[in-house]
Amino acid sequence: MTKEDEEAHLGHFYDSPRHRMQVDFNAYCKDLLKEIERGAKRAKVSA
Repeated sequence: MTKEDEEAHLGHFYDSPRHRMQVDFNAYCKDLLKEIERGAKRAKVSA
């Protein structure tokens, strides 16, 4: 993970021993949809 990516995804969470698994659900869904689209394109190329 690059520093910029980490700041974009984790920058709004605070550092706490109790909060280690933090996911921005909206950013996660956006990234997931991008990867689904990219995967579909890769599948078409290799088919």
